[in-house]
Amino acid sequence: MQENTIIFLLEASYRPWVIGAVFLTWVGLIGTMYRSPISRKWFRGIMLSIALFCLLLAGLRPAQMKREAARKVIYLTENYPVEIVDSLTQLFPKAALFSSTNALDLPYQVTQIPDVSTILNSIPQLEELHILGDGLKEDEFEPLQERKVFFHLNALPEGVIQIGYPQITQLGNALIFKGSINKNNTEKWTVSIEGTGTVLASTTIDKAGEIPFELKFTPKSAGRFLYSLKIKNDQDTIIQADQIPVVVTPLADYRILIVQATPSFETKYLKNLLAKDGRTVAVRSRVSKGKFKTDFINSEEIDLAKINSSVLKNFELLVMDQAAIGFLAAEERQTLKKAIQNGLGFLLLADASTLKSDNQFLTKQISLKKTLSKSTTWPFVTEGGVENISLSTLPYSIMNNQGFYPVIEASGNIYAAYKRQDAGRVLVSLLDKTYLLQLNSQSEAYRSLWMTLLNACLAPEWFANDWILEEPLLAYVRHPFTIKLITEEQSPSIFLSFEERNIGHLPAFQHPTYQEEWESVIWSTNTGWHSVATKRHPQERKWVFIQDKTAWKSLSRAKRIQANKRWFSKHQPAVYQPPLLAVNQQKAFPLWWFYLGFLMALGLLWVEEKW
Repeated sequence: MQENTIIFLLEASYRPWVIGAVFLTWVGLIGTMYRSPISRKWFRGIMLSIALFCLLLAGLRPAQMKREAARKVIYLTENYPVEIVDSLTQLFPKAALFSSTNALDLPYQVTQIPDVSTILNSIPQLEELHILGDGLKEDEFEPLQERKVFFHLNALPEGVIQIGYPQITQLGNALIFKGSINKNNTEKWTVSIEGTGTVLASTTIDKAGEIPFELKFTPKSAGRFLYSLKIKNDQDTIIQADQIPVVVTPLADYRILIVQATPSFETKYLKNLLAKDGRTVAVRSRVSKGKFKTDFINSEEIDLAKINSSVLKNFELLVMDQAAIGFLAAEERQTLKKAIQNGLGFLLLADASTLKSDNQFLTKQISLKKTLSKSTTWPFVTEGGVENISLSTLPYSIMNNQGFYPVIEASGNIYAAYKRQDAGRVLVSLLDKTYLLQLNSQSEAYRSLWMTLLNACLAPEWFANDWILEEPLLAYVRHPFTIKLITEEQSPSIFLSFEERNIGHLPAFQHPTYQEEWESVIWSTNTGWHSVATKRHPQERKWVFIQDKTAWKSLSRAKRIQANKRWFSKHQPAVYQPPLLAVNQQKAFPLWWFYLGFLMALGLLWVEEKW
């Protein structure tokens, strides 16, 4: 539409009604033109025309299309550098300044706003947006997709800029803290993990740049702990000190029976892992028809020649490979089915014979699909949060429409999943040669993987609820973060506690596909240890330590700066085609002028009658 074009803002469907109303008003007032004295008819006609014309325009709401010049905007975010603000204002003297943080130290007119979308909504003719400081929050990037944006980001701050560690670990596991420190000088820094005034692990850094570090120690007792990560220089001055919350859980005391068709490396390394943890383990390996080799760890010997009810009552978990099922007698199969229905956890190590219908006596409902790959990745907490561990798999995945809940899943393929069988659970694993993790010196990942599988197939009376934090590692006061609940409860009632005091219930939303998955959002105004639990199982808590918003300042700043750099590198085109530098804007005429003209014309008609 051309500049200076007159348009009407009233919808076209209503315009005939306005015109009709004005016409009826004209019909009602036309007689005033011919009253005596007739010599002033021309005056009455002019006043009447003005009144009706103003009334018509007030109803149609006229506007003019005006050409607005393109504008440059400077947006200040946290820790913006004043010297760059000065440089940009000299370069663009007509640029508007906005800020998401306090900007009282600047000699310019700065408008404080909550987020960048306010700029985009108020200045549609925006040509260039210059962002200074630490950058935008991640939820602010989307509106900038089609905009010309320049980032003038701060350098990474000194201190910890990456950290990764297990928030929950079992007693006996080594706690491994991995991360990176940004350092601008070559003086000697000591990085340490401390607990109750004792240095538990430390390392020194005497280089400049982004330096990785790793600290490791083994907790001596179970409980909730607040460790401190400290950085000190040569003069023993503390450069950084932040709290690291960790929950150390005692070992779940469940007994495990392993039944295998032939001895294998898979069960050998699993047995060694369980023995190291002090578990009660019994192993039965078939030597020949009717002959078996047995091994007992932390347990008295019992007769395992037949898998009957007197044997199964001694265990909470049964691990069996697919081939071993084929050697079970019909009576043993029926006994095993009944034991699972009564609460026994069952872990099936699948192989190629899983597809044969005559070997699916426990899992007839399972459907597998062929995959192109014999490997997958599994996330394991390490430096920066997670490391994708490579796992070998069978060339199949479990279909997700058979009532199975995924335990190991990647790229839409499910490699381990469990299904309820009355009071018990059957977990099917398509993983292959997991012991290679041990051989590749990835023992921590190996242990975590198997604890994930074993715990997932435990009967509900052992672990009724499984809590999963969506936010990685650190939770902050007055900041929402999501928590997931995996439970067999129907419509679970979730409550949040602080310092052993119930502070409120959390609304829970059920996953549309996985009926056992529920999601809630936590928001707290208190710092310290919080817990979430269900009303039905209050003893099964998920502990969360909520930090003050000033904690881990270097880490939070680094994460924001790095997120802005990643977004800019992906979304800024190599050759930029600028948008229209000037846009047409609707400038409505003030309606009060029309109402004033209407009233003045009618007033003069009334006065004229009194002459």
